[in-house]
Amino acid sequence: IIEFPFFRFIAMSLRSTSTWDAPKKFSTAGGMGAALLDDPQRAADIVRSIRSALPSHISVSAKIRLLKDTPSTIDFVRTLVSAGASSITVHARTVGMKEQDEALLERLRPVIDSVKQYGGVEAVVNGDLYNREDMARVVEMSGADSVMVARPSFHH
Repeated sequence: IIEFPFFRFIAMSLRSTSTWDAPKKFSTAGGMGAALLDDPQRAADIVRSIRSALPSHISVSAKIRLLKDTPSTIDFVRTLVSAGASSITVHARTVGMKEQDEALLERLRPVIDSVKQYGGVEAVVNGDLYNREDMARVVEMSGADSVMVARPSFHH
């Protein structure tokens, strides 16, 4: 197990994922979770630290929420990729949105396109993917490489 100030992960997996989309008070109050979306330099420092601590064959991924606007989200993604992230998952909700709020799927395409500009960086989408049809539709509309399913997986 490798420990960093904000999370713990098991290095035996082939991927280390930092999740910065959690808007829960217990995370954000301590400067963790979605609070890191307001601090791109700190987020980049975390990615850089993880990347340097792991063998190159282990992927370093980060999961974020959409920021207030698309240019801000793209800038944040660029910062993470430049710091060493090899996979970016974008949750199609902003920090203030609740799970019952409809995901902003129409905002994904330009963000995913910005990830794909880096060649070799995996682009993953998340949000309101309840069945195979949803997944296929969102991959098509966003250009993502794959999807991440959270709450809907509990229903199947």
